[in-house]
Amino acid sequence: MSETWVWNEPIYIPYNSDTFDINFVCDNVEYNKIYIGGEELPATVAGLFYDSTRVYDSSSQTWVRNEYKTITFATPPTGDLLTYLQANAVKQSAGGMGLKNLSSYNQDLSIPRKKDLDALETNVQTQLNNKVPTTRTVNNKALSSNITLTASDVDAIPNVPVTTTNNLDMLMVVDGNWQTDHGAARCRNSGRPGRPPPGTPAPCPRPPAR
Repeated sequence: MSETWVWNEPIYIPYNSDTFDINFVCDNVEYNKIYIGGEELPATVAGLFYDSTRVYDSSSQTWVRNEYKTITFATPPTGDLLTYLQANAVKQSAGGMGLKNLSSYNQDLSIPRKKDLDALETNVQTQLNNKVPTTRTVNNKALSSNITLTASDVDAIPNVPVTTTNNLDMLMVVDGNWQTDHGAARCRNSGRPGRPPPGTPAPCPRPPAR
């Protein structure tokens, strides 16, 4: 897995020289070695080299070209080279932006940070929780928890079973209430007649039509 690093400016050049054999690409050119010309050497050869190409001037502490600052390794660096990179360069993330640069980018463009998003989520949740006040009531029942309405709460007729016997042969509504009656109730205008029991006299005559 390849890794891309961007050198700082300036970088630290140690007193002792060192060489790291590793494959990498810089500005579309492949290299096989990083050579650090230590301060022990004359100023004309002190600095950083890719193979035999001098890319960083130790005396002026500047890069020969800005393109030389970005390098991509074929395999992740290890050991002393990794230690040197960590002190003098920034490893790039998958999107091509180093962690230090990402921090600056975040501040400059005001990109929301996690703690800001968490605070926003908490604020939204609080508003949702208070959308319907828990002190509101339905039929004098508070909405702080689930409620159950019964027939009496809404003046409804309760759902009760009706049992019939030999002495109960009619069920009718009188003044809004279910009542039972026998054969004589068949003639009441406010009731609904049922089936008369055996032996009941003939029904009352109907009133003449108007």
